[in-house]
Amino acid sequence: MRESVTLLGKKLNPRNIVLLTLGWLSVVIWWLARNYILSGFIFFHTLPGLHFLQYSATKIIIETKNCSYVQARKIVLLEWDDAIKEQEITTGRVLHDYEKCVLAEKIAYKYMKQHPLRAIKNGIIEMCKTCCALYSAQIILSDTGVWPDYGPGVTFCSKIKRFLLPEVHHKYLIPIIYWDIILTILTLLGFLGFIVPSVFDTTLLSIALKTVPFIGLMVFLTVAYGCARLRLPIEPLLLILASYCWCFIVRTRKLS
Repeated sequence: MRESVTLLGKKLNPRNIVLLTLGWLSVVIWWLARNYILSGFIFFHTLPGLHFLQYSATKIIIETKNCSYVQARKIVLLEWDDAIKEQEITTGRVLHDYEKCVLAEKIAYKYMKQHPLRAIKNGIIEMCKTCCALYSAQIILSDTGVWPDYGPGVTFCSKIKRFLLPEVHHKYLIPIIYWDIILTILTLLGFLGFIVPSVFDTTLLSIALKTVPFIGLMVFLTVAYGCARLRLPIEPLLLILASYCWCFIVRTRKLS
């Protein structure tokens, strides 16, 4: 195990970094070129505007105006629709999807700028949800067809009870839910068990510096809305690093 880690921790060749970058560009450059030809703008996609509007802005409205999500969503969508109509009158043409996306981003940013502490708090909560949420939440939803109530009156204990004592129609799903809980806990504890010793070990630190920034980037991208499926891009890295920790613990116990 130690030999494998040493191999992974060897110094990177700058040429490999260039090749990796060129490989990434060879895939996405056609996508960016296509978007530029169609709209005259360089962008990846037009989801961020609506995404931040429906999640980041609505959470702030819910907290400040003490209303439901449906009401908050209606407020921001109406504001967005008015902004689109006003811009189309000014420009004398129908806006591209990207231009609508930019308007949505501006509206969401306006609310976040007015309440920065709330925006930061909500963002941290969503990123934590990405790291810790269970995949089995979707299983429970699909089986029962009932959306969970996470309103202000719902306690943390009731949220945990939903998974520890799941009320599902098909009882064979319960072991799967419990396995999801165990695997998630072992993965997160194992990942932390790798990160802490890496501070004192140059080889482990080298690996952490190559993987943790990418993990952090993927988690940060879920700042508006977090859930278990958004953890999928980093799940292999989490499992590899966590596995090293648990294998090291098992080997140490055997040697002792």
